[in-house]
Amino acid sequence: MQAQAELISLPQTLTEMFTRGRADRERAVRGIRWGDGPIHVVADARAVSAGMVARYAIEDLLHRPAIVAEASSFLGYSLATLRTGSPVVAVSSEGEAAELLEAVRAARAKGAQVLAVARAPSLIAEVAHQVFLLPDVAGTPAEGVAAACLQHAGAAFMALIAARQLARPTPALERLEADWADLPVALDKIVSQFANAVGSLARELGALKKVLFAGEGLHFAAALRAADAGGHRKEHLALALDFSRLRSGWLDAFGPDSGALLLTGSRSRFRKEAGKLAHELQKRSASVFAVTDANDHELGSQARLTLLLPDMADLPGSILALALAGWTAREVARPRRASSSNA
Repeated sequence: MQAQAELISLPQTLTEMFTRGRADRERAVRGIRWGDGPIHVVADARAVSAGMVARYAIEDLLHRPAIVAEASSFLGYSLATLRTGSPVVAVSSEGEAAELLEAVRAARAKGAQVLAVARAPSLIAEVAHQVFLLPDVAGTPAEGVAAACLQHAGAAFMALIAARQLARPTPALERLEADWADLPVALDKIVSQFANAVGSLARELGALKKVLFAGEGLHFAAALRAADAGGHRKEHLALALDFSRLRSGWLDAFGPDSGALLLTGSRSRFRKEAGKLAHELQKRSASVFAVTDANDHELGSQARLTLLLPDMADLPGSILALALAGWTAREVARPRRASSSNA
């Protein structure tokens, strides 16, 4: 399993990011004048889902408005709203787009303070005021599942450090940090023990003509990146939607030849909506699958097959969901890639 091989070294990489070099990452976050206005998040096309993680985490933890945009949209619409000292978080993928570099340079020219979530060396890291460094995941492709999980984890960790520095300590933040520290161990357990479960889910999804990856908030960011992990093929349509869009315009597009993989958790404020959507999809004879935890009884009882995560807060839980859903998407795509290469 290619995606499983990619993920094997990720727990150790995350442990190192959380411990070694943390002081440098804290200095990078502290080096930005966060001010009291909206925080802008700009990302290249492959890193948009990680930019969404930064936005949701900033809003949840810092209780500040955050605006996320792909680089082209940022240049066209958001740049004009920047003021001197406005904080801008730039989230970069491995293969940095020229537009993101242009956006960072333009933001600096407007007097904004830019914090890059990026690997080094990179042009983005050189141009930004501060750099929240992402480590390398050895031997993994830039478009792979492990790289996606690391991007999401880096964006989330940046927001968590900012909350520790800028927000008032609360019991909820303490519980989140405890869950966050457990993320590498939980991920290692998933990578080593879930191969059969992922294989079963991939076979179920691979037999369908249309597959939906759905979530809300942080879990929608995971669903979006997971759906992209399988690639885009005419013979197997994979979509990613948030719960509100699914309910408002897509439910009637699903039937017996389609299915939905719902990503959530028992501590998510959207878990009841996930259960209601599962019921609506079943009424249309669509297959329902889930990535959630064992305490999410409503969704678990309705899903045809459920991959059970540890019970965690949304921030670390969404990264585990991305690992499993992205791994599954790659497994759905793999047989077709093999057969097409042998033709």
